[in-house]
Amino acid sequence: MSQEMVAVMARLISSRDQNEYSCDCTSSAVKPVQAPIGVDCNLTLRALAMALNRDPGCLAADLLTAALQDAQSLLPADVAVATEHAKQAILKTQLPENQPGTEFVAGGT
Repeated sequence: MSQEMVAVMARLISSRDQNEYSCDCTSSAVKPVQAPIGVDCNLTLRALAMALNRDPGCLAADLLTAALQDAQSLLPADVAVATEHAKQAILKTQLPENQPGTEFVAGGT
């Protein structure tokens, strides 16, 4: 396991008796994502969530976040740069002025 995954698992294991079942699912700081996983992986996720006293969706988010951070740390420089450029392009398309139906009129009414 890589460093971030080790830290997340240690935190989850040490806090399993602290009744932290759920996580932030509704604030603007989070964005839901759907990802198909195999039946065995789904079963493991649900069982691990039960053992750690966590919501399966929250556990999946914790694990995916750690995996992405670890994956980024392993990228060669050119792929890391391409990833940052892609993130900026995605953010640019999400700006209000780039949304369909949005029109800005400077100085007009």
